[in-house]
Amino acid sequence: MAGSTARLSPIAATHCRGVATSVRSCSIIGSLRCHQQQQQLQARRCSALAAVVREASSAATAEAASSSNNGAPSAAAAAGARPNIQLPKNFDPAEREQQLYKWWEESGFFAPDPAATGPAFTIPMPPPNVTGKLHMGHAMFVTLQDVMARYARMAGKQTLWLPGTDHAGIATQNVVEKQLEAEGSSRAALGREAFEERVWQWKEQYGGFITNQLRRLGASCDWSRERFTLDAGLSDAVAEAFVQLADKGLVYRGAYMVNWSPRLGTAVSDLEVEYSEEPGHLFFFKYPLADSDTEEYLPVATTRPETILGDTAVAVNPADERFNAYVGRRVTVPMSGGRTIPVIADDYVDMEFGTGALKITPGHDPNDYEIGKRVGLETINIMNKDGSLNAAAGAYAGMDRFDARQQLWKDMEAAGLVIKKEAYTTRVPRSQRGGEVVEPLVSEQWFVRMAPLAEPALAAVADGSITIMPERFEKIYNMWLENIKDWCVSRQLWWGHRIPVWYVHASQADADSAEEGRSDRYIVARNAAEAAEKAAAQWGQGLVLVQEPDVLDTWFSSGLWPFSTLGWPNSSAADLKQFYPTQVLETGHDILFFWVARMIMMGMGLTGQAPFSTVYLHGLVRDDKGRKMSKSLGNVIDPLDVVAQYGTDALRFTMATGTTAGQDLNLSLDRVNSNRNFTNKLWNAGKFILFQLEGVSDAEWQQLSGADFSSSSSSWQGLSLSDRWVLSSLHQLVDQVTACQERFDFNEAGQALYSWAWGEFADWYVEASKARLYSANFSSVSSVEDPDGGGSAVSADPHAAGVTRGVLVYAFNVLLRLVHPFMPFITEELWQALPHRGVTLMKAAWPSHEAAGDAAAVTQFEQLKELVRGVRNARTEYGLEQARKVAAVLVVSDPQLREVMQQELPVVCLLAKLEPSKVSVVGSAEEASAAAPAGGCVSVVVNEGLQLLLPLAGLFDVDKELARLTKQKAKVEKELGGIMGRLNNPKTEIKPGVFEGYWQWQGHKIRYQCSGDSGEPVLLVHGFGGNCDHWRKNTPQLGQRFRAFSIDLLGYGFSDKPDPRQAPPNSIYNFDNWGQQLVDFTEQVIGAPAYISCNSVGGLAGLKAGILRPDLVRGVQLINISLRGLHVERQQPWQRPLVAAFQRLLRETSLGSAFFGSVATPRTVKNILCQAYADDSAVTDELVDAILKPGLQPGAVDVFLDFISYSGGPLPEQLLAATPPSVPVSILWGAADPWEDMAEGRRLFAHYPCVTEFVELPGVGHCPQDEAPHLVNPLIEAFVLSSSSSNSTDGGSSSSTAAAQQQGVAAA
Repeated sequence: MAGSTARLSPIAATHCRGVATSVRSCSIIGSLRCHQQQQQLQARRCSALAAVVREASSAATAEAASSSNNGAPSAAAAAGARPNIQLPKNFDPAEREQQLYKWWEESGFFAPDPAATGPAFTIPMPPPNVTGKLHMGHAMFVTLQDVMARYARMAGKQTLWLPGTDHAGIATQNVVEKQLEAEGSSRAALGREAFEERVWQWKEQYGGFITNQLRRLGASCDWSRERFTLDAGLSDAVAEAFVQLADKGLVYRGAYMVNWSPRLGTAVSDLEVEYSEEPGHLFFFKYPLADSDTEEYLPVATTRPETILGDTAVAVNPADERFNAYVGRRVTVPMSGGRTIPVIADDYVDMEFGTGALKITPGHDPNDYEIGKRVGLETINIMNKDGSLNAAAGAYAGMDRFDARQQLWKDMEAAGLVIKKEAYTTRVPRSQRGGEVVEPLVSEQWFVRMAPLAEPALAAVADGSITIMPERFEKIYNMWLENIKDWCVSRQLWWGHRIPVWYVHASQADADSAEEGRSDRYIVARNAAEAAEKAAAQWGQGLVLVQEPDVLDTWFSSGLWPFSTLGWPNSSAADLKQFYPTQVLETGHDILFFWVARMIMMGMGLTGQAPFSTVYLHGLVRDDKGRKMSKSLGNVIDPLDVVAQYGTDALRFTMATGTTAGQDLNLSLDRVNSNRNFTNKLWNAGKFILFQLEGVSDAEWQQLSGADFSSSSSSWQGLSLSDRWVLSSLHQLVDQVTACQERFDFNEAGQALYSWAWGEFADWYVEASKARLYSANFSSVSSVEDPDGGGSAVSADPHAAGVTRGVLVYAFNVLLRLVHPFMPFITEELWQALPHRGVTLMKAAWPSHEAAGDAAAVTQFEQLKELVRGVRNARTEYGLEQARKVAAVLVVSDPQLREVMQQELPVVCLLAKLEPSKVSVVGSAEEASAAAPAGGCVSVVVNEGLQLLLPLAGLFDVDKELARLTKQKAKVEKELGGIMGRLNNPKTEIKPGVFEGYWQWQGHKIRYQCSGDSGEPVLLVHGFGGNCDHWRKNTPQLGQRFRAFSIDLLGYGFSDKPDPRQAPPNSIYNFDNWGQQLVDFTEQVIGAPAYISCNSVGGLAGLKAGILRPDLVRGVQLINISLRGLHVERQQPWQRPLVAAFQRLLRETSLGSAFFGSVATPRTVKNILCQAYADDSAVTDELVDAILKPGLQPGAVDVFLDFISYSGGPLPEQLLAATPPSVPVSILWGAADPWEDMAEGRRLFAHYPCVTEFVELPGVGHCPQDEAPHLVNPLIEAFVLSSSSSNSTDGGSSSSTAAAQQQGVAAA
């Protein structure tokens, strides 16, 4: 036998090893069952082993055939026959993912299915640059778009995900020019035609790298339709678009100020210029009065002295009395040889900047250019296109602009024209592509008038033709289009779409003598032949035509992408007729202007239709600390490295479920690893089911392939409670996930799948199914045995086991279909190994919506689960050994439920580790007393009408338990004594502390500080729930710096989430996790008293869960009362009792101050208060009295107002009246939007004279929950309470209370 096995193929050998393992397992199980059953089972297994050995050569042949076809299933397997597949111990992503993808692509599964009966669903892929290398941004868009495409495909839609790449004019030309430079050559040396050929060669060699990397991520786009923005069809579309725009009068050539990149030698778009804060200098110098005999001068300041040579005026503000007398006079331009310019008055001048007098350089500053046009100033260009100064710069001609800056300043020093030079932080414009400093200069360029194109684009969003997700970006979209400027579309490059303009010359000599071949006469045409025909018709024969040397902006061709890729301008093209307009445009929010808005304008302007109906914008992918990934920080994560370590499925699931539309994703590899564990969970569940099917006949396999429980007809007859529960729960999951897919809520869909698969299916149903799969007689309690994680699928009750196998296969099949869009590889592999119908999971039908359910079964099984949890908790509390089974009495008052529990006792005993022969079910306490054993019982009350009695005898060792409790009591008393001793020691002095640092957020550098003369520093930790690890890792010195802490339980701070009581055990939203983390954090990490802060429903849920322990509640002096989520109309049923608990807390505890945060509506605080408690006016008044009015003794109240997310509306007079100016106040005000009016904040500042610091944080806004650890938490708003007044026994205060109050400082 061994010799035969050695000659088997790997597949056959694996199967033999699996059978041999089964034989060994049978021997173990046989010891628990009758000898006859054991012998029969072993005989069947050995018989199967012998059959495999006899057919070794056939298996080897089959394996070779399978390998040659990338593991593709056979036609028989597609029809429901048993496949020749044995799953290995673990899924191997490195090997199988690429094999599966190759099979998918070669089989044509990515193309639209002509047999699909649903509507068209088209997604145009944002074309990555042909120079691109895969990064996390690509991984994000591939994941989200692939989820959309795979769902639509399974839902029966004619799905086209259209891929392609962009020629990336600047980037690609830059790459090739660097290669030429390394070779000692240049594009000028090659000439235009040879250079273009060289770039095409580079593209053919390297251009496919990025698309192959996209394949590695599982992108199911139709590669047979792949397009390139410079291919023939798209190039024709570009020419057609330009001609049509010109025919409409929207194209013109003119001299305007552009952003010029000297190294790249081209103009770049405003959107391609990035401004960075960099250290520089502010140069103060003298502008001598030309008409003065004395040394009279105007003091002027600039950051770019070299541009002085291009000045054409000096401007002052007409309201500035210092310079009124100089207006109308002339000054001499320094180092210009005596050129004079006027002094003018203009409201634009900021009197506070520099000296208040502003040099005007229309040729090299965009603001000065506008002033120059407005008042008619001359425009002088002093710079060549390579960044050197030209002849207009006089003695400095030929010098580099930065060298000229230094030399000019030295010469001015020598001439006595320098006042001073001081350090100054400047906003430096840099090219997004090349990184060099961009130079504003006036240049002849081609432009497209955008206002006529913007009007229908604005209307399309306004009337709902186009939906932008998330909705908040509509405001940004509208603002940009309403203020849009004409688009400079010409680029001084050789790689790209050459502008379809031909200049007309009378002779070749005229053409050769013209600068770059240009003339005042030109023709706009689709090609050279059409240009010649048009020119001859207008100016006659014998003309010489020269094509415009510039190329179009890359974004011009990209703006045509949704329709040019489908065959436009050929209106009869099949793809254009079937798939345009497209349905969804998914891309990053950072290119809303670059690309999305331009596609909408071009689409509506050229096709008359909106190019898509939905715009889904995803956020940026940041590191786990919320920082933007960059090489300088060393925090760049390569997607392919993550794929190699964790598998594509784990990365995709993390990307799809880690954020919502428009929100940035903080990518943690810990989360990726957790999701890799999820793939392992699915794999093991699949292997468990497959093991249960080893003994079934081919006929049953075929029957299982078509198992369908979506309707509650005869298929539900004879199902157990657990079967009916899991099917009902599964069908609810289908409805939830389907609804999420339809509204593109991938985060909620993924979380629901994760929770159900791990919790409901694997932890509950799979375990419960063993009662029927492994029991000799399901109806007999005494026969139930726990297989301890193993067992055979053969049962003495074949019907019961067969029904359960059917439910297992059906439920797992549906689950795989739901998960497939997120995790395509492992789900396909599992689906192929299990009973199924069809060739590929990718084309399997999406599960039926609104399928059958049994509400009563769901309720009853939830009762069973609560019962099992109660037993497990009791076992844990008393330290009962894992394998030890105990007796129990179930008290079930409801007759129907009692009958169900009696029937399901095998499941209860299996899951709760109860001794079947010692379990009884009774209906009343009297019956329970009679059935209970002597010695007393532990009572576990599950809920009203359901109770469990566990006999004390044998449950735990009484002596050991008493010893444990005594030791724990002594420890607590010792700690309490130490704390009280320190608090009561009159010599204890709280010294002033200082803690400060910097926090980086979206380009803002914010300083946070806590300092003071006396008092007790209090650290406010926002968004605490689930983020303890973040603080534990990043703030290890907290206990040494702060003496008290306010902890905000924002672990579940949004009212649109489901009931946290249903959260999975390992979820951060689980009540138990909150309690344990809070205890760990306060006692082990901080080592200091904690003031508790309740933010939104997260804090309320914490109250309900008992997290606010009595010893902490009694010491509460600061409570964060957030009204977000407390609106009556937004409350879910489970939240209402929490609000009531919160109201009781207000009445029963002494609150020292209030913290208004997360007010996420434009209503006033007063209105929100009224809405939050509209059903109880007395409570409303009580809330105002207890919080807004200083009802406690003077000095005992310290008010801290946080309006970080307050987004408008006048503050209520009630608030100002309730807290008189004598109350010390610290105010942190952050606008929800960067342009938010801060007038109300200034009014607060004026109202409270005790405020020593008023802080404006524009752009902070409300932070979403998943960003809380990195946005709100690190903004440590220091808050200091006076220890003398706070600890006063009579509630009085000292006269120095106001001085002792410390404010939170967060200075931007």
